[in-house]
Amino acid sequence: MIRKLMAVLFVAAMPCIASAQYAQTKVGQKLTYTVTDKANNKTNTVNVIADSIYTTAEGTITRTKNVIPSENPLADDVVVYGATMYTTADAPTTVYLMRGEDFKAFILGVMTEAMRQSGQASEEQLKEAAEMFKSKGDLMLVLDPKAAPGTKIESSRLRLDVGPQVMSMAVSNGVVDGFEDVTTDAGTFSCIKVSYQMRSNTPDGAQKEYVTDWYAPGIGQVKEVKTNKKGEVLTEQVLTAISE
Repeated sequence: MIRKLMAVLFVAAMPCIASAQYAQTKVGQKLTYTVTDKANNKTNTVNVIADSIYTTAEGTITRTKNVIPSENPLADDVVVYGATMYTTADAPTTVYLMRGEDFKAFILGVMTEAMRQSGQASEEQLKEAAEMFKSKGDLMLVLDPKAAPGTKIESSRLRLDVGPQVMSMAVSNGVVDGFEDVTTDAGTFSCIKVSYQMRSNTPDGAQKEYVTDWYAPGIGQVKEVKTNKKGEVLTEQVLTAISE
């Protein structure tokens, strides 16, 4: 079960328009992505909606709602929240692939609902179980529109402790590959291209993926390709529509 949850989070681990800010700037705007699972020959659609935009001392934050179709036709869609922070047009954008508190809320919510439906625990026991969840760190990418090709991207890591069990996700070996145009069904976009390694560790085992992303100013993620160590494509995610 843990590995399936992490797989959903990997799909949701994406950012959510003219400026060099790699984030949505209009509340209610929807980005539609086609996600192709090459290994299992499956295709589905993910919608990323700009849920709210607010300002903090550090910068402006776009809060996004990632809606992922459930594999069970009788179940509700899976919703995972994300965020992107930016300041001025020429300053770096911090893309939160997954914030620690969102990671905690997602895992806790799924496990709590499963326990409640199975009748395995009382509300008091569920409350006590929730207190065992502790998160630390955020999984993020800092994208600088002025970065030269070859510029390294700082690593990041988040960790979730659930009693004696530990789950974690990490981004490492990130680098700016350069800048190039990408054409999809949604249009043609001038993108910054970055690559990095993403690793997850759960009680079920470890998983490592090699990720290449393309982000456009004023849009966010346009395309993503994940491969294994051999370079074989595992999943591909492409922006196919933009609606407001």
